Amino acid sequence: VLLNLNLKQNMFGANGVAAAVMGMGKTPLKTLDLTRTEMGGATDSMIESLSSAICHQLGLLMDLRMDDNELSCKESAIAPLCKLRSLRTLSLEKNRLTAIPPLLGTMLSL
Repeated sequence: VLLNLNLKQNMFGANGVAAAVMGMGKTPLKTLDLTRTEMGGATDSMIESLSSAICHQLGLLMDLRMDDNELSCKESAIAPLCKLRSLRTLSLEKNRLTAIPPLLGTMLSL
């Protein structure tokens, strides 16, 4: 059973990462590292689709790292991640985000 997946430093882009997540199906993955996966040029809708795919397919995720991707999306694009009730770590370092969804502050697991 796959529990940890490191896709760090692969040039997938948001659509490629979303395709990989959807291709896994529902899985008990605990850790997903998407650091430096070239998502900087992604539109808000692409990031929202990725966030939704992560939420629907990887509901037991505990550690999600999306560092150093030059993300500059609206807070609503990453809002679906607030539905991950098992999430303990959400790392968004070195991006260009100007705000995060207020619901992140209500997630007791973070």
